[in-house]
Amino acid sequence: MGRERRLHMSGDLVKMIEAKIAQKFKRQYAKLTSVEIMVLAFLRKRLVSLKAAA
Repeated sequence: MGRERRLHMSGDLVKMIEAKIAQKFKRQYAKLTSVEIMVLAFLRKRLVSLKAAA
């Protein structure tokens, strides 16, 4: 029972952290155009695939 409670609490913590990251992301990238956002997303995918291949 105690372990379930800890897992639940850690899930809440993760959600709180993700919400803070999302807020920061929105502030940083609010001024970008949709094309700039698509380019960043493409570059991120490429970076991930290159890291996976290495």
